[in-house]
Amino acid sequence: MDKQTIIESLLKCKLFDHVVMAELIPWQSHFESHTYAKGAIIFREHCRSDTLFVIHSGRVRFEWYSPEGDSLLINFAADHNFFNEVGMFDDWIPDSRGTAESTSTLIEIHKTIFLDMFKSVPKIAQNLARISTLNSRALTNIQMKLKTKKVEYHLLRIILQLFARFKQTSADLNVAELPYVAINNEDLASMLSVSRQTVNGFLNQWRKLGWIDLHYGKIYILNLPAMQSCLDSLED
Repeated sequence: MDKQTIIESLLKCKLFDHVVMAELIPWQSHFESHTYAKGAIIFREHCRSDTLFVIHSGRVRFEWYSPEGDSLLINFAADHNFFNEVGMFDDWIPDSRGTAESTSTLIEIHKTIFLDMFKSVPKIAQNLARISTLNSRALTNIQMKLKTKKVEYHLLRIILQLFARFKQTSADLNVAELPYVAINNEDLASMLSVSRQTVNGFLNQWRKLGWIDLHYGKIYILNLPAMQSCLDSLED
């Protein structure tokens, strides 16, 4: 990609809002572009990168990784989005992975060049401050989702383990026998170190799906295959 095309593409990125072409020309010889094939890893979790990436064309997938190895799809980014801005200011090591979802051409700016631009073009600093605030809020939501996923997994696992070992049956007017496990919400919450309201939320959700029924400290198992399938998917 020629330098003129690179600058024109950069000016379409929100990081360079209200920046004019003349302000980028002093650094144009340092701008590079690279095309990644579909499925190629652009950056890997736990590996530091000194490059700011701006997507000229294509689509990139981001997955977040916890220290325990749990992963969660964060987002997709397409034309004129940018990423790895945090790595421009310290030795930050990402806990996420970026993969080309389709053939993608990226503009790459080395850390030292970007910092020169950051100091010399005030609009870049202003844009980054605004965008970083929005991204911080989004990251909080992502972490909450991952925590929720882990709580659901462990709650389901405990109930199924208890059911496998201590299953009981009870007569019912409409069904000959209903299998259940005898445990109350407070005990489950204590085992998971979460609030009773959190446990109630999942139990009520599963009740609406027709997987369980609840009655006086008993959890009746109505759809064991569906619960096991859910546990398997959360474990992945």
